[in-house]
Amino acid sequence: MSRYLQEMYSRGILVGPYLRMKPAQNHREYVYLMNFTDPFFAFKGLKGFPNVLCCAVTFGDWNIMVVT
Repeated sequence: MSRYLQEMYSRGILVGPYLRMKPAQNHREYVYLMNFTDPFFAFKGLKGFPNVLCCAVTFGDWNIMVVT
């Protein structure tokens, strides 16, 4: 494990198998990490939502990342 990753775990920036960020009063964006059986179909559908700022197909434990 890299030194930077260990530091993020110790400071509570990165926790367990999920990513968590501390909220700020002036910045209300949320990141959703989701898993779908058909990620490309979900990706096309999620891109149409008005509050979705960014949508990406990924790989690993989750296959869709959405920023709202």
